[in-house]
Amino acid sequence: MPTNDTNGDPVVNSSLSVPLLVSTLILMVTLVWALYDELYSMRPWKAYQQQFAAAYRAFLEKTVKPGQTELETNVKKSSEYQQLEQAYEQAQAAAQQEFQALSQQMTQGVLPRIDVVRTNFQVLKSEADALIYQNLDALKDAVRRVNPRLTSFETSCFDGHYVTGDVTSDYLRAIETRRDEARDAGDEGEGAQLDLNLVAAR
Repeated sequence: MPTNDTNGDPVVNSSLSVPLLVSTLILMVTLVWALYDELYSMRPWKAYQQQFAAAYRAFLEKTVKPGQTELETNVKKSSEYQQLEQAYEQAQAAAQQEFQALSQQMTQGVLPRIDVVRTNFQVLKSEADALIYQNLDALKDAVRRVNPRLTSFETSCFDGHYVTGDVTSDYLRAIETRRDEARDAGDEGEGAQLDLNLVAAR
């Protein structure tokens, strides 16, 4: 029979807190060194890039921007630019006329038809919803409108009122008891069919 000799087990007889602490410190130092090496040591060009961006921005503000403003003014005064601007204004005016015509057509022709279709759709949808989600009284009224001679309905599956008049809550409980007894006895085959008259007699 094996013996439980734990004298040589380092997990039981010694603490691992010191090795774990040393390993954690080594990992932290390694992480700090890796971040420094990634951001500063291996990519010294980032600082030069920032300096270049600042210097080039100052150069553009000092030399290019004043000349650019003057160049834009000269371009706008040129005859070619004036012709292009005039053609643009004419095209915009023509497009505005067509846009107004289309807007008038939409307002007077299309939108009223959409409103009629939407109204009819909403009415028909409400009627369909009333038929689908109607309550029991509404269902009876709908049938009576089709055949006014029908005065009473067999709706026991909805309201529990049977037309025979002899189905009571005691009767239903007796049926449920017989069914439970048959299930507990393991008789769930064809012989387990309940004789309702026998149940009523009990």
